[in-house]
Amino acid sequence: MTSSIDSFHVFTSPLKFTMKLSSLVLGCQEHRRFRKPEWIEVKALQNPAGLYSAQRKYGLGPGEMSTILLAKELGANPLLLDDYRARKLAKAEGHEVLGTVGLLEAFYLRRYLTDLRSAFQQLLMHNVYIDQRLLDRRLRALGLPPL
Repeated sequence: MTSSIDSFHVFTSPLKFTMKLSSLVLGCQEHRRFRKPEWIEVKALQNPAGLYSAQRKYGLGPGEMSTILLAKELGANPLLLDDYRARKLAKAEGHEVLGTVGLLEAFYLRRYLTDLRSAFQQLLMHNVYIDQRLLDRRLRALGLPPL
């Protein structure tokens, strides 16, 4: 599996990150060796004060909540979210939602990723909170052996 953030260049328009999410994802220690690819655009929320009140109202973290608020401001779809409550809220707000598993499947089906099973194994090895039964179901649905 290609681990570089540059793998996501396959999107047709720039991915948009909020300032908060950018610092959480692109600024974290593990990703410091990457420079921000040109196809990522960092956007500030028009109403940053609304982030804190929305976080209190919905009980979501700053990354998830800022993603939903920015998508609402920009009319962006789909949203890349894994957190169950964030996904539920985004769907209730009328957004399409795609998670890590769905994104990897999409890359596999478009032949940008050749070994989906290995990609799923890497998620588990890095302690990403995903139920292995879900991964096994997705692999079987694609005619691949379970983990």
